[in-house]
Amino acid sequence: MKKIFTILASVALIAPVISSCCLDDDRNDNYYYPNMLVTVKSAEDGRCYFQLDDNTTLLPTNLEKSPYKGQVRALANCSKVEGDATPYDQLVKVHWVDSILTKKALKAADLENIDILGIDPVEIVNNWVTVVEDGYLTLQFAALFGNRMVPHTINLVMGVDPENPYLVELRHNAKGDYEMCTQRTGLVAFDISELPDTEGKTVKLTVRYNGYNNVEKTYSFDYCTGGIQPAPEQLSSDVDTSLAIE
Repeated sequence: MKKIFTILASVALIAPVISSCCLDDDRNDNYYYPNMLVTVKSAEDGRCYFQLDDNTTLLPTNLEKSPYKGQVRALANCSKVEGDATPYDQLVKVHWVDSILTKKALKAADLENIDILGIDPVEIVNNWVTVVEDGYLTLQFAALFGNRMVPHTINLVMGVDPENPYLVELRHNAKGDYEMCTQRTGLVAFDISELPDTEGKTVKLTVRYNGYNNVEKTYSFDYCTGGIQPAPEQLSSDVDTSLAIE
């Protein structure tokens, strides 16, 4: 994800999303799909900027204030703008930006019983939006959804293994939504900044979860606190940002 203009060939594999903040009336087919995953932040002076990965910052030329309350992860479509972005790395024009569900990872020690978070099946989708960067674990997930008026919950729990602080658990609670289910996919980002500092070392960050057919599975990332993570393999899968999930 370090190069924002080299993934355009792959973003057409992601389903169109409805923008929560559209900033371009001159519509272009190339603007319809996301071409980056960012953290939307605000500087001390209130100026909105995007964190593309652990080291790359983008300054929108047409978005002075963040459209969101607090810091969130988001899909966006932006194009490069020539000029001096100092103290940021690159100027961009934002065609649209759409926030995704952004949550803090929970701590097992703070929970009386981890099973209250649910143990319903969920799958992690290997895609360019399934990535660890900027202190967040962002996941594309798949699960079975029935009545879409029933909000499911999805959470990440740290501290599930005293001997391995980099083993975390993904928990899905379907809230009894089991009637006439179909598989759908969505996005969620977890703040993992409270994981122990790896002190410059690269470790395996492993997500354990209950997969389909109630089979325990794991999905691992190369993780270094504050370090650049390898770009993920880019595979085809739809992203549905309209799922009832919290």
